[in-house]
Amino acid sequence: MYLPPETVDKLLAFMVKNSTRDSATVFDYLPQSVMNGTCEEHGRNMRKNVTDAGEPLRFTSEKEHWNNSSERSFTKIKNATSEDYRKLYFHGKNEGKLLNPPLLFAYAEVA
Repeated sequence: MYLPPETVDKLLAFMVKNSTRDSATVFDYLPQSVMNGTCEEHGRNMRKNVTDAGEPLRFTSEKEHWNNSSERSFTKIKNATSEDYRKLYFHGKNEGKLLNPPLLFAYAEVA
């Protein structure tokens, strides 16, 4: 979110070059709607707060970004929304916890 796209590109390329096949990565990111301000109020407030703090949002992960270079290749790319991870992890005493709706998670394996 806070890294420029070029830095994310370098990081993903480094991971592929220095990881064994089937190594996995998971990271959080925000959807394009938060980046461009077309999201719901919660996302717009989040965007404004980080920008006002001097940390503007610089990057969002679209699925095609994972393989947009011949230098890297990822497979089993999955994205999870807040509703996806609520169903997976928020049970029992955590069932009613508030989540950050715009926050997404990405999972991918090195091909």
